[in-house]
Amino acid sequence: MRDQVRMAQIPQYFIQDLLNRIDIVDLIQAKMAIKKKGANYHGLCPFHQEKTPSFTVSQPKQFYHCFGCGKHGNAIGFLMDFERLDFIEAVEELARQQGLEVPREQGTHEKKEDFQTLYTLMEKACQFYQDQLKSNPERNRVVQYLKNRGLSGITAKRFSLGLAPNSWDSLLKFLKPTPPETAMLKQIGLMSYNDKGRVFDKFRDRIMFPIHDKRGRVVAFGGRVIDQGEPKYLNSPETPLFHKGKMLYGLFEAKQLHNKFQQILVVEGYMDVVMLAQHGITYAVAALGTATTSDHLRVLKQETQEIIFCFDGDRAGKEAAWRALKVAIPFMTGETDVRFLFVPDGEDPDSLVQKEGKAAFEKRLRTETLSLADFLIRKLEEGLNLKTPAGKSRFMLAFKPLHALLPLGPYKTFLLDTLAHRFNFTFEQIMELLEKPENTPHEHTMSKGQLNLSQKALALLLQNPDLANQGDHTQLSNLPALSDLLTLIQEKTLKTTGQVLEYFRDDPRQEEWSMLAMHAYPSAIQNISQEWLDLIKKLGSDPEAELAALQSLSTIRDLTPEEKEQLKHLLRMRLS
Repeated sequence: MRDQVRMAQIPQYFIQDLLNRIDIVDLIQAKMAIKKKGANYHGLCPFHQEKTPSFTVSQPKQFYHCFGCGKHGNAIGFLMDFERLDFIEAVEELARQQGLEVPREQGTHEKKEDFQTLYTLMEKACQFYQDQLKSNPERNRVVQYLKNRGLSGITAKRFSLGLAPNSWDSLLKFLKPTPPETAMLKQIGLMSYNDKGRVFDKFRDRIMFPIHDKRGRVVAFGGRVIDQGEPKYLNSPETPLFHKGKMLYGLFEAKQLHNKFQQILVVEGYMDVVMLAQHGITYAVAALGTATTSDHLRVLKQETQEIIFCFDGDRAGKEAAWRALKVAIPFMTGETDVRFLFVPDGEDPDSLVQKEGKAAFEKRLRTETLSLADFLIRKLEEGLNLKTPAGKSRFMLAFKPLHALLPLGPYKTFLLDTLAHRFNFTFEQIMELLEKPENTPHEHTMSKGQLNLSQKALALLLQNPDLANQGDHTQLSNLPALSDLLTLIQEKTLKTTGQVLEYFRDDPRQEEWSMLAMHAYPSAIQNISQEWLDLIKKLGSDPEAELAALQSLSTIRDLTPEEKEQLKHLLRMRLS
């Protein structure tokens, strides 16, 4: 019914209490203009460009919905969509606004003292690797390798580089861990077990690059093979301390030299960062063995207003740049400039800065970078003849899903205006091509007068959860969706639509039920309670309602043998 991992981290009771404390109207009004009209608040949708307001906020339901683009949700969902936050971040932000501390369910997180032990073990390992680079009998081979790569001792010290000896258990012997600590060392990726259960060092015969979090604590390592071997780089796995999709190598070191960044250069490798820093380009960072993520973009946006992605000029580099562009598009509000630099074939930032120096490299940053808009247009133009209607159509079809990711703001307006001039269109014509709504099955089935009895009852209950305490529901047991919803509302004492739908955030029915939650009943229905009582009375004696409910359920999961037999029985009744 919902994401078990996520919900295990934050207790459901806290999420519901948080939603109960928050007024979604106040939350949304603080971020955009909405005006009350009738029972609801209305405004221009922040998630797609429109001229006529289709964004609706219901205060009684604590729920928002856009009838133009289909975005919908409660206060948590709005913050996730509007601020580009993940679920945990949205809950934490709403809790902060309410002056609350987010609890964690017992057993889902390590104790605080265990975390401190993990950090201590990481720091001891880092110091061990650094000492080995100074004193290990094989250090001369490693030092010579680093010198051949152009790396100075000062730079190696600044980035705390070290050496993992060519031994199965050198770190293990140094740390002399207790059994619980040995388990922790495996947990943070410093130790492994063989088939016989014997413990051994994970990193061996490698140059070690420690990775620091924003507080300067060592949370992971990248180990580069010294001679030949695979993999060339061995990185720490995901651990309680380290989430590679959220961290950038070199950011901590760069922040020691910059109170504020004018720009940040995003490169691909550890050595790129280290060598650029040695040549005075001290604002470079690298993703850690993974593609650029939205979490990386959030971190970068907090630090600077100009992000330059630097990739190799070959096919692989351009594909990596295109992936980065697609991740960056939802962040293009106009506050941040994202640019791309492709180094010459056969070079990388490490080799290029050594060859031409700081001044020439930074000149490339000023004169050879492509804006996100330019790179996007060049990429989509490849292989197309834009002088023909077919070429223009294929371009717009390829651009449309990217356009949907662009947030409202001056950047979106600028980009669309650029495309309009390029294709000799007016701005309005471009907007019409991109914003033309497409009919969906939900829009058809949820239109007024199209709901069956079961859907009407679900819609009424979703919009008015207090109805769960009215009427006799004993005859509704053959309608599993409605029966489940009634039980949930009663057991959890849910009061608003937003609270109810939070329980179904990751349920296959969530999309349909969100549409039902916004279904507009005819204004002639004055007595909601009586409408509900009439519906459940009809449902209890209407085989068509049960048939529709079972058919709907079969699209979500496999029916039980009993449900299958009942479905066959109802179909035979219809045909008889």
